[in-house]
Amino acid sequence: MDFVSVLASCVLIVWVYMTGVYILSLLKRNVGIVDIAWGPGFAILAVASIMLGGTLYPRQIIVTVLVCLWAARLGWHIFRRNSGKAEDWRYQNFRKNWGDSFVIKSYFAIFMTHGVFMIIVALSFLWVNTTMDGTLMPLDVFGVLLWGLGFLFEAIGDFQLSRFKSNPKNKGKIMKPGLWRYTRHPNYFGEVTV
Repeated sequence: MDFVSVLASCVLIVWVYMTGVYILSLLKRNVGIVDIAWGPGFAILAVASIMLGGTLYPRQIIVTVLVCLWAARLGWHIFRRNSGKAEDWRYQNFRKNWGDSFVIKSYFAIFMTHGVFMIIVALSFLWVNTTMDGTLMPLDVFGVLLWGLGFLFEAIGDFQLSRFKSNPKNKGKIMKPGLWRYTRHPNYFGEVTV
């Protein structure tokens, strides 16, 4: 399949995936599961695009494995962080402010918006998995190293923040040591770098 055909298929996959997550959120009465579903959605797209693209060159395999590693770590991290907690305050505010129209508004404003951004972010690896040949180049090595930097920055930052928040003495404080010394949002820096 060419890039446009794979992209169209992936849009359909995201629509079905996010609709399923939306239905699950209605059953659980917790829209916060959209945050957990974010990372794994990329793994689904990476695997689908490599299968639909019809090639298994080393570059496509490397990109797909890296996307899946990132997605699994992020999904697991958010699942553990949110497990057993009430719905995130942002979603509670939407639920309160939207009133009776919450069910329909949440589908479009939360789930489908996440889906649109998922496709936009995925364009890079969808392109690689459908258009690139198998010749590995020095730039590929640089890309894997850059991915590793982002992945470690994100994972270490999340670990440090989790430890910081688990200490009752830090309630209401902003973490300043560790990676926060360089940025207060290591997970975003890490995700962008990945």
